Amino acid sequence: MNLARLLIDAQLPPHLARTLTEMGYPSAHLEEVGLRHANDPAIWDYSLLLNRAIVTKDDDFVERFRRQSRGSSIVWLRIGNAYNRALLPWLLPAVPALVKRLEARNCLIKIW
Repeated sequence: MNLARLLIDAQLPPHLARTLTEMGYPSAHLEEVGLRHANDPAIWDYSLLLNRAIVTKDDDFVERFRRQSRGSSIVWLRIGNAYNRALLPWLLPAVPALVKRLEARNCLIKIW
């Protein structure tokens, strides 16, 4: 059973969460949970409450992670601006290994 639960940040497409969920990796986009326009502390607290890893392209969560003594796992996508047709083929092959790292409690994961 897959233990990873992913929270997809607002700058990433909602379709990513649906695709990951269909692949067997429970995911939700911030829009789905009513946090699309929330500030970072509210998103951080939500991810902690539900034990979800934040998938983001934004380094704000990375900096918050480095400053906190406890926090959510962060998956930091380092692809820059990319359309869905480039993002999904780039990310999806890495997801199984990414989930294993999250399940092993690796807290900050960069995907290049």
